[in-house]
Amino acid sequence: MASLLDTVGGYIQQIGLPGAEANGKTDAPKSTFIVASTTNGLDSAGMIDFGVVVAKYPGADNNAGVLQTGYLRPVGISSRRIKRGADPSTKLVGYKTNDEFAVYETGDVVCMAAENVNENDQVIAVMGAAIYSPSTGVTTNVGGDSAGTASGTRIAVPGHVWKTTTSQGQLGIV
Repeated sequence: MASLLDTVGGYIQQIGLPGAEANGKTDAPKSTFIVASTTNGLDSAGMIDFGVVVAKYPGADNNAGVLQTGYLRPVGISSRRIKRGADPSTKLVGYKTNDEFAVYETGDVVCMAAENVNENDQVIAVMGAAIYSPSTGVTTNVGGDSAGTASGTRIAVPGHVWKTTTSQGQLGIV
């Protein structure tokens, strides 16, 4: 006799939300940073989305922001803050300038692919016109090193590889 999954499909649910730790775990190592960017955010000026590559900025040791020209030292993937409400003025959700946020250094994290990626691809931060933004409003700069075709500056992110083959705009595990 066929199981329910055999008849309706076993992969109809999303794997999580960008920036969330995969499989419901909460023990991945994280570092805390302060958003130092004031422009080139992935949602709006200075705002950092969940599940994107962030870079170390000059100044205080804990300054970080969106990967951009001059700040090309990736430190990890921005984490999702579960109880983060939308900004009242912009109605966007993310980390604003001077907000404290956590960055995954390692661990299994849900990310949206900015381009097609293969399992075991080195995670690549894509900077420039190639940043992907689907109609959902979620924006990402997380690519891969083998199948990716996005143009722009491409920087390897230490300690992160894709654990799933993922199409552009789809969620996968890093």
